[in-house]
Amino acid sequence: MADPKSNPHTSTPPDHDWEWTSNGEYKFSDLLKWHDVESSTVLRLTAHYSTGNLYDAHFEWFINQQLWGPLPEGITIYYPSRDGVKSWISDNHHYELKTIADTNKTDVATLLRLTAIHSPDALYAANMAAYINSCSWEGGGGYLPAGSRVWFPAGH
Repeated sequence: MADPKSNPHTSTPPDHDWEWTSNGEYKFSDLLKWHDVESSTVLRLTAHYSTGNLYDAHFEWFINQQLWGPLPEGITIYYPSRDGVKSWISDNHHYELKTIADTNKTDVATLLRLTAIHSPDALYAANMAAYINSCSWEGGGGYLPAGSRVWFPAGH
C-alpha cells in the first residue's frame, strides 16, 4: 500500500480510521475531494482521536483562519466556561461563529472540537455538519500547514 503521508490522492485507503500528517503541500479542500470525505467528518474524527481530544496547534491555527459565515438558527454549539462545558443554541440573530468564540474568550477551533466531543452520540448534528461542510477552506491560503495531523475515516 502506498504511504498516504507522501501521496494522499493515489494511496489505497486503509480499512480502519487513519491519521495523516501534512507536509504543507496539499490544500485541505483537495484532500477532502481526493478522499471523498466531508470536512465535518475529518474535524469530528480528529477531535475524537487526537491526544486529549485536542487539535494540534497547526490544525487549530488553520481552522481559525477560515471565514465562517453566520450560523443558521437551531445549531447547538458547545463552549468552555468556568463551570465546565456548556451549550448554546443559535437563534434568529445569525451570529458568526467567531463572534460566539470571542464572546466566550475562546476560538472557533475550540468550539468545533467541543461540539464534536459533547454532541449526542459524539456526532455533529446534521445542521452543524452542513454548516461546517459549507466552509470553502481557503482561509490561510487553503494549504493544510506542515505538521497538521488529521484523521480520515476507514475506506477513504
